[in-house]
Amino acid sequence: NYRIGVFGWLGSDELRDRHPQGGTGNWGALDQRMALHWVHDNIRAFGGDPARVTIWGESSGGSSVAYHLVANGRRPTDLFSGAILQSPGLTQVKKLKDAEQNYQWVLAILASRGSPNCPNGNDYVRFPSAAVAVGDSAAILAVRSDDNVDEAKAWCSRFDQCMGFTVNRKEYTITYVSSNPAVAFAQDTESLPGGEASTAYLKSGPDTRRGRIECLLSADGPLLDMLTEILPRDDTFDTDAWAPVIDGVDLNETIMESVEKGEIATGVNLLLGTNLD
Repeated sequence: NYRIGVFGWLGSDELRDRHPQGGTGNWGALDQRMALHWVHDNIRAFGGDPARVTIWGESSGGSSVAYHLVANGRRPTDLFSGAILQSPGLTQVKKLKDAEQNYQWVLAILASRGSPNCPNGNDYVRFPSAAVAVGDSAAILAVRSDDNVDEAKAWCSRFDQCMGFTVNRKEYTITYVSSNPAVAFAQDTESLPGGEASTAYLKSGPDTRRGRIECLLSADGPLLDMLTEILPRDDTFDTDAWAPVIDGVDLNETIMESVEKGEIATGVNLLLGTNLD
C-alpha cells in the first residue's frame, strides 16, 4: 500500500524538511520506493531473484512505474529489471507552483470548515483561472454585479460564514460562498473557454508556517480524504487532482520530457500498452 490523494501528493516548499532528501509532494512514490527496497532485500526468502524483479501498473499504476523509470535519470537501478506500463498517464504531473496552489487551497478549506487547530488567517488566497463551486445552491450567500476585489474582500470579511468568492470578469459578477452547509470545491477553469476571466479568492489558512503545519497534522481525516477531487489545479481527468510533483529532487521535469531526452533507467526491459483505445 502507498499513500494517495492529499496524503500522498501534497506538495509545498514548507514540507521539504519532512523529506529525507529535501523533496516535497511525492510521499506516495517514496512509499512505493520503500516497498521496492524491501522486495530487493527479502525476495530470496521467498524463492525469488532480486536481479529479476518486474514492476507493473495500469492507469495511475502505470504512471507510478514511469515515475520510477525516470526518477534516477539514466543511472541503472538494482530495484527492478523489467517494467510493464498499461495505459499510463505520462502527462499527469504537477509543477511546483500548481502544487503550492493546491496546498493553499487545502489549508483554506480546512480553516473554513473549522478543522482543529486551523484558524483563518488575516488575508485572502488568490487562485487564478479557478472558481469556487458548490454542490448545494444554499451555500451561495450572494451574487453581485461587480468585479471590485477589494470591496468583495471587505464584504466577505464582515461575515464569518463567508469562506470566499469568485470574480468573473467576463460575466461581471462576484459570487460569495458560505462554508456551511455544503463543502465548496474548486473548478479548474484553465482549459475552459473564457476560463482565464474567473478568479477564486478564499480566506487564507493560518498565517504562520508553524500554524499551517499544525493545521495539517491536526486535520479531520474524512475531510482531508474528501479534498481529493476538489482542487484549483487538477489534471486532464477530474480524478487526477493529485499527481507527482516536479520538486527538483524526486522529479526535475515532466515524465514526458525525461522520456524524450532518454533520461530513463538503463538496462530495464520495457513493455507498454493501452486498454483505452
